[in-house]
Amino acid sequence: MKEQEVIETKLRSYYLKMNNFLTNINRKEDFGFKIFNSPPLHQPDVLFIGYQPGGGKEDFAYEISRGSHLSWPQEAEYATASWVLAKRMREMFEPSIDLQKCVGLNAIFLRSPDIDTYNKNLTKKDRQAVAQFCADQVGEMIELLDPKFIVAIGFQTLNLFCASQPDLLSPKNRVLARRGMIGTRKAISVLHLSGAQISKDDRSLIASHIISYHRRHC
Repeated sequence: MKEQEVIETKLRSYYLKMNNFLTNINRKEDFGFKIFNSPPLHQPDVLFIGYQPGGGKEDFAYEISRGSHLSWPQEAEYATASWVLAKRMREMFEPSIDLQKCVGLNAIFLRSPDIDTYNKNLTKKDRQAVAQFCADQVGEMIELLDPKFIVAIGFQTLNLFCASQPDLLSPKNRVLARRGMIGTRKAISVLHLSGAQISKDDRSLIASHIISYHRRHC
């Protein structure tokens, strides 16, 4: 069996683990969950880790209908999807980074329209349990995938795993990127590309910074 097939077989078990884990988590509303935003390629050029899957009620229904809680999508959504973050990533990174050769993974698997809704939907104890469970699974999946390097989308995402240090400043001394570790792996986090108010010049600096990392590692 090819290494990619072995990895996919192992990764399918994480969907069963998550479904089993959720039997002990009480939610006021069930928005489902989503682990990957792409096929789980072995040794991807970049592993992009987002904070949490979002979207409105129509998005929830669509994702549940396509079985996002059962398996990963058949295409790299950052390369094809119409949502704002995917469009922004294509604008910033393509063609220097082929997003089809990258993997998208969520840090917190449970879907929610926004953080406020998430906080109201689960108790603090259950949120802590979800964060710890997902962090443990993400750490294991990173070791299986063996990415060439890791980019966390949003500083809050990297904060789930470690403390971090500034890695890139704007001319006005705004922190645009931070560095830290996820398990045994070095990781870079950037301002959330769809949520933060980022100037065109700062987006260009972030893009150049990540593309530079890509060239050194790929």
